[in-house]
Amino acid sequence: MKAKSIAIAAVLATAAAATADSVQMRFIDSGPSRVITVEVDGDRSRLRVGQLNHEILSSNGDSAPEVGMLTTYCVDVTEQVTRQGETYQVSELTDAPVVAGGASMSQAAADAIGRLYAHADGRQFDNDRDFSAAFQLAIWEVVEDFEGSVDGLDVDNGTFQARNLNSGTRNHLSTLLAVAGNDSLQINSRIRALTNDGAQDQIFEVVVPLPTTGAMAAVGLAGAGLLARRRR
Repeated sequence: MKAKSIAIAAVLATAAAATADSVQMRFIDSGPSRVITVEVDGDRSRLRVGQLNHEILSSNGDSAPEVGMLTTYCVDVTEQVTRQGETYQVSELTDAPVVAGGASMSQAAADAIGRLYAHADGRQFDNDRDFSAAFQLAIWEVVEDFEGSVDGLDVDNGTFQARNLNSGTRNHLSTLLAVAGNDSLQINSRIRALTNDGAQDQIFEVVVPLPTTGAMAAVGLAGAGLLARRRR
């Protein structure tokens, strides 16, 4: 049984690998969102905050999202989306965001984003504007200000700030920031970034494909062979 588990784990690890995978992608429009005033290092902007709809024009690699529509969240508040087809690399979160002169996020911040995705469990893609806005704000706050504990997560202070939130968005945000800073909670380890030096980097979840009948048979035969050798 142990040998079979190892073989299956190897198949899943291969499917989720993000080595040189890429997409051609362009921004289409915003999904459910709120218009919110945000501030980064003192620079204030009025932004639409929430889901972002992109079109994948071409896809290369097992971990890259498939051709078609993809709803994302932004990992980089300082750059803009582009409606032109650009090449994005599939990257680990710790290699994002890609900004000239900027630093990528820490492993602690990447884990915090993984907790946000595990907690939301798809709710961030529902038609709830307050939750979508709160989810995006939580990601930006983690990227800009997370220092390993929930005490440092506060959109009223720090490098990243958000102003004039309605009560629904603020309530969701409070819960999400508590989740992000709780290192005892589950992490979704399939979250990756789509990075481009010059366009806004995005976050998506790698979909692990179900094994085909042939692949499952191969795994089963490999496991059976290992077990047979062990019995000898």
